[in-house]
Amino acid sequence: MSARPFLVLALLPFLSGTCEAPGHSDRAGSPATRAALFDLVSAWTLIREARSPAKEAALAVNVEHDMGRLRDTVIGAQTEEDLFYALSRVSNVRRDGHLQVRPVPGGLRPAVPPGAPDANPRFAPLEIHPDFSNWPNPAFFVASAHDSLGIKPGTSVLSVFDDSVGAYVNRVTPFIAHSTRENLMWRIAELMTLQSSTIPPQLQAAELHLNLAGHSVQVPYSLAEQPLRREDPARHYPGALTELSRASFDLMTRDSLVILKWRGFGDKFPEDLQYLMEFAGDEDLLDHTVVLDVTESTGGRGSVELLRRLTGREFIATWSTLRVSDVRPRHLSAELSEWLEVSYGGASIGEIVGPVPFKLRHAGADSLLTVTPSPERFRGGLVVISGSRAGSQVDQLVAMVADNGLGRVVGMPTGGFSNSWEWHETLLWPGTSDPVVEYGWSIGHTLRPDGSILEGNPAQPDVYLAYTAQNHKTYLQQALELALQPLPEQD
Repeated sequence: MSARPFLVLALLPFLSGTCEAPGHSDRAGSPATRAALFDLVSAWTLIREARSPAKEAALAVNVEHDMGRLRDTVIGAQTEEDLFYALSRVSNVRRDGHLQVRPVPGGLRPAVPPGAPDANPRFAPLEIHPDFSNWPNPAFFVASAHDSLGIKPGTSVLSVFDDSVGAYVNRVTPFIAHSTRENLMWRIAELMTLQSSTIPPQLQAAELHLNLAGHSVQVPYSLAEQPLRREDPARHYPGALTELSRASFDLMTRDSLVILKWRGFGDKFPEDLQYLMEFAGDEDLLDHTVVLDVTESTGGRGSVELLRRLTGREFIATWSTLRVSDVRPRHLSAELSEWLEVSYGGASIGEIVGPVPFKLRHAGADSLLTVTPSPERFRGGLVVISGSRAGSQVDQLVAMVADNGLGRVVGMPTGGFSNSWEWHETLLWPGTSDPVVEYGWSIGHTLRPDGSILEGNPAQPDVYLAYTAQNHKTYLQQALELALQPLPEQD
């Protein structure tokens, strides 16, 4: 018989808050309280987490086993900083791009990076991107840099802080939330130029040390983020003309194409979508083919509404499930909705309920979720340029296009970190009201239209194009050319 039920039963006093924990003299606690804290987090994870078998297989994850291997690391933490990063490692064994341990007032304080006055992020004046030319071997290059550094864009990174690229990736991966290896590479690339409390101070230095192809550099950090110049997106598409820029997108035209550089699904999305359709109607663009570039888009909500304007075909949207757990009463009060009421009704702890249309945003609980196109829509073809930097709502958008055959997807798979529900709370030292950190769980799945769990399992492009140091300046142009070519005949 599995030891799991016995672990949960043994921790019931802590789960209910009725047990007095051994006293602890400082923020790092004592070995006994750290052991109790670890066992509490482990028990909650086993009953709360909605796990993705496809992701765990792809990333060789065994959550229960991998957490257990870190028990001694948590118990042996000597300082609050040691404990903070030990808990970060425990959280990240799940390989979930949405979940990250965060400090809370009165709780554990992460370490201040070397040479920094405080824990505020500091930035180096260059941008590093992953190179997928020899994937799955990790590689990186300098995509852009301040002129004073004298670094040519496209220059390969050979080592970071005296670690080879492979060694550096292995050292920082346990501290970085991610759901696919491709998305992990983008997050590591960003981390290289960022001095922050995300990773332990021993993995950083007062200046960024890089060994590049041809020379080495030491790059100072600045407290202010280096602003990225918002260049005309049309430069990536020769012959295109930028016609409109909004918070959610840039719109370009070229011959019979409308090229949308999609930037996000934030608060401005509803009014931007309305403005897009009005502009396209006024300018006689609705019969054009739409090229939707989501490679740098942020998440949010609204992908179904966007697709209703980009296709004339009915389509199946994304679904969601929920794992019922001990957070049910608080979840209902914090996120009260018809979906939660429907899902939780009569369900037992540990049960996966659903699927229903994603959070009931687009249809009722009994709907088959066939979405009807909007009367006001583009009437030409649809092409999506996809990339591994973006995810969440972008994961859903690309999956809906791919699984429903709404258009052609070109590029690389998305980041694969969409889920339906998360639960975050402040961990307390068991039996006390003393805070430790904010900790989170993914308690529901996003299901693709094909019925598979999306997290760690993003839709694959119809035409794969690796992003590399050699093609980074012309990548979008190449993707567009591939998108407009006839697909090869299938055997």
